[in-house]
Amino acid sequence: MLMWSLNTMGYKPDAGLVEAMQQRATATAGDFEPQAVAVLMLALAKMGIMPDADLLEAMQGRATATVDRFKPQEVVNLMSALATMGIKNPDAGLVEAMQGRARDSAGDFKSQEVSMLMWALATMGIKNPDADLVEAMQGRAMETAGGFRPHEVSNLMWALATMAIQNLDVNLVEAMQRRATATAGDFGPQQVSMLMWALATMVIINPDASLVEAMQRRATATAVDFIPQGVANLMWALAKMGITPDADLLEAMQGQATATAVFFTPQNISNLMWGLAKMDIKNPDAVLLEAMQGWATNTAADFHPQGVANLMWALAKMGITPDARLVAAMQKRAMATAADFKPRGVAMLMWGLADMGSRPDARLVAAMQALSPLYYSQV
Repeated sequence: MLMWSLNTMGYKPDAGLVEAMQQRATATAGDFEPQAVAVLMLALAKMGIMPDADLLEAMQGRATATVDRFKPQEVVNLMSALATMGIKNPDAGLVEAMQGRARDSAGDFKSQEVSMLMWALATMGIKNPDADLVEAMQGRAMETAGGFRPHEVSNLMWALATMAIQNLDVNLVEAMQRRATATAGDFGPQQVSMLMWALATMVIINPDASLVEAMQRRATATAVDFIPQGVANLMWALAKMGITPDADLLEAMQGQATATAVFFTPQNISNLMWGLAKMDIKNPDAVLLEAMQGWATNTAADFHPQGVANLMWALAKMGITPDARLVAAMQKRAMATAADFKPRGVAMLMWGLADMGSRPDARLVAAMQALSPLYYSQV
């Protein structure tokens, strides 16, 4: 309770107190009730404190041993705490136990708890959640859909997409789209981009037209608050779903991308440019192009193979003759990462270079030919 109180008051304890409390919690772990386990872990997570290995093991063990007494909020608080701490490999027995408890008590979950549990599992990298749990949570989400708030809609949809849920309930997807449309005025930039990214990742080719219109309006209205990842993901998602943004949104997103260009990661750059090209935008903003090319040149050493291929393909598709320094930097990066290129990436890169009239470096050609002799035998 002490750690929870300090967190609630916005006070971060000194290192000596944290160490003493962790040692005491570890020593008395066998006396912790479910609420105490969940509250302690959540408090540490919110204060940005990573528990030591002994405490983490003790709390996970105690939670597993008392799982039958966990209430929905306690399940969610514990799992979200672990996710917030960045723990990617929680104890397998704990994950199984908590999924079982959540499944059995699904009827008592609130909309926020459904959303947070699924978000936590996805954030921790759980790729194959229990099928019965997924079914139960989707069912409960349907029952409580009218109470979902924007961040709960976006978190749930993001989680389902991230975990690549196979038995996705189409009725739930429709219900969440309706709820998002109804509450669009309260969506923040991150929630807009997360929702649209999720729909595109789920391969929803024809999202509800009212939702698309509402999200575009909201994105335009809040464009100056979009972070680079949000801009890139939104444009990528619209392109993936075959949606050309309206003129106001396109102008707003290009403007925000230009204003925040130096904060774009290589993946953000390639996703944004791929999106614009896929939308068949032939005259992107000149200042944006200059900014993206310059920053891509500066960060070329951090590009992944598919990012290199996507960027060069996108520039060619839009009819852009890129800066010579960018071409040289991308070819250099392609040669350095040639072993990791996939056939699709090889084809996109070489087509892009050829279409824009750039003569590829002989070493790059040799590296790509070594990877795809069949492709080159047909050229």
